[in-house]
Amino acid sequence: IESSLFDHMKLRYGTSHITLREHFRCMPEIIRFSTDLCYKDTPLIPLRQYGPNRLPPLEHVYINGGYRKGSNSKTTNPPEAEAIVKRIIQMCDDSRYKDKTMGVVVLQGEAQASLIENQLLERLGAKEMEHRRLICGNPYSFQGDERDIIILSLGAANNERIGSFTKAAD
Repeated sequence: IESSLFDHMKLRYGTSHITLREHFRCMPEIIRFSTDLCYKDTPLIPLRQYGPNRLPPLEHVYINGGYRKGSNSKTTNPPEAEAIVKRIIQMCDDSRYKDKTMGVVVLQGEAQASLIENQLLERLGAKEMEHRRLICGNPYSFQGDERDIIILSLGAANNERIGSFTKAAD
């Protein structure tokens, strides 16, 4: 549990530098992010390609008026939660997103995930959420489980400083 496949390969083959060469699950734009961050000397080769009618792979949305309240696992950002719920409802009403599975990954606070999920249950309904396999949780909730659409809730806001996500749990 404490080591990765790459750690075992270093022990077995004695090399100090083992990297991925290809990636088959993510779109090229997401692979480019990883390449720029970690694989500059040996860029990842994205194997997955897309058709002409694909949805935009990345959108960055700034929520005006966002604020954090609570602390630790009880931290929420109500304006961000509201914006996420509205966006998911819009996508569910948009034919381009027909039958797409969805998830909301929350980086800070289980309370934010609960807030979003409860609003979705109330406004979208359990049947639609089940159809979309729509869950809200931390990154661990999605480990090994793909969704067509992922919305990332940062929970960050100007009224409170947050630290870096460098602990093992992050």
